Amino acid sequence: SVPDDGYCYVKISFLSNGDQIIPDGTELAFSQFKLSSQPITYARIETGMLCCDNGDRFVTVYGDNFEYKYDKRIAGFCSMKVKGTELLKTPMKFNVYRAKIDNDRKIDAKFKGIRADKSYPVSRNTEVIEANSKVEISSQFSVSALSKYNIIDGVANWTVYDDGRIHLEINAGVGRGIKFSEDFDSDLDITLRTAQFVEYLPRFGITLSMDKEYRNLQYFGMGPGESYCDLKNSSYMGLFNSTVKKEYVHFVKPQACGNHTNTLFAAVYNNHKYGIIISTQKSSGFDFSALPLSETEIENAGHDYALPTSTATHLSFDYKQSGLGSGSCGPMLLEKYRFNEPEFNWQIDISPVTPNLNSLWQKALEL
Repeated sequence: SVPDDGYCYVKISFLSNGDQIIPDGTELAFSQFKLSSQPITYARIETGMLCCDNGDRFVTVYGDNFEYKYDKRIAGFCSMKVKGTELLKTPMKFNVYRAKIDNDRKIDAKFKGIRADKSYPVSRNTEVIEANSKVEISSQFSVSALSKYNIIDGVANWTVYDDGRIHLEINAGVGRGIKFSEDFDSDLDITLRTAQFVEYLPRFGITLSMDKEYRNLQYFGMGPGESYCDLKNSSYMGLFNSTVKKEYVHFVKPQACGNHTNTLFAAVYNNHKYGIIISTQKSSGFDFSALPLSETEIENAGHDYALPTSTATHLSFDYKQSGLGSGSCGPMLLEKYRFNEPEFNWQIDISPVTPNLNSLWQKALEL
């Protein structure tokens, strides 16, 4: 029987009966059907008190066995310590760019024209509210590059709960100096007259890095190979285990890779079972990748052999990422696969993985 809540899929595989070329039992084709999709909700149990130190630049939240530090300048956390173990190597950063893919060759100049590849988050007007079982941090922020109009403007509402979970809700939109359409009235004001036109953005999400010992990966989403909103017929929804090293795709010319779309949860952890788990209750899921190299390292390498030695694990999780298309030798990316929403709302949960956790899947459901 189909459960009342949760996500239930049926996968039908067509297998070879064996011959001299194809071994017996080889999967030749498959199809998958979604039977139900209802978020699972749990009653959250308060585990203890929180205390908060609200300084000029940093907000430090202390709980049972964890300490998080929030940087008001970037509207994100720069440190997550659990039982004294630091999970972050670099701070969380809002990101709109991906390493240039071959199919982006016709539009990448426009991405770089708005300096999406050099953009960084800037925060202002941060407010902090303390309660017995949570700390709420709200920051107005923008994503932009020096001497350029804001690419994204928004408000990030972070809530830290006493069990260590972080809930993020973002209400944002494209900056006034960026236009997805050339059909607008440029006589309205100087901002519109000097606006830059780009058909879509590569992505919007968060990127961070962890020490390279965080190399184990488990996720529930489209796998086992990489998948995008317009490249997923060869993938299916499932619970997959992998490693950061296996996720990197060795193209002759290095480019963005390893994405998984429609993800409901993803956990990156070390051999001691410390790490980070990302999850959502939205049935559409999120896009994510966990790679041994950063977007910059990938883009700066002209050939696969020129890639640097990995020094970290780079985790990205996105509200949306534009599709791949066929722009290297064909038409531009189809409209339905573009990330060009003028306004959007995104909700995601971030929580630590700890050694006493028996099931990553169970933890994701409880977030």
